[in-house]
Amino acid sequence: MKFFESDEPYRIADKITNDSVLAPDLVVHVFLIMRKKKNIKDEPAFFSRTSYQQWTWSNSEFNRLYNVKQIKFEESTQIKDPIDDIVIDNGKKYLDYLNYYMNKKPDSTEEWFKIKIGQMILEGNTYRDIEQKTKLNKRYITETIKQLKNDIYNSFYGIGDDDDI
Repeated sequence: MKFFESDEPYRIADKITNDSVLAPDLVVHVFLIMRKKKNIKDEPAFFSRTSYQQWTWSNSEFNRLYNVKQIKFEESTQIKDPIDDIVIDNGKKYLDYLNYYMNKKPDSTEEWFKIKIGQMILEGNTYRDIEQKTKLNKRYITETIKQLKNDIYNSFYGIGDDDDI
């Protein structure tokens, strides 16, 4: 991992975090993730993608450890959806709802399956990682995530029948 012998990881982390004081912690966290992975062909690309996911996804291990979202979105009313790159109004309320939705008791095995795949995405796994872990076809994983996003959107905006909140 010659990539970490330079100061490039710190420059990337500074850009991703907007020069947050947590940027060095993010570098160390992603370094530890990369040590567990085998056969990383493009270290800078993998580091950048993983750092971005760990920093922006509310359910990532880094965010659970450092509670970044609470600091970052306290004042913000607009955020990027952690599963998708669309901007969502009422950011804090959406993140709270997403946390509720991803941790609620599913009503069916199909819903349980979608939530488990979604949790793997939020933990920073790529579709390829999920394909290797679950032996599912990548197309099926893509369709499952698409359906999960649709379910969360419909439920959050009251379009569906999920009135549990």
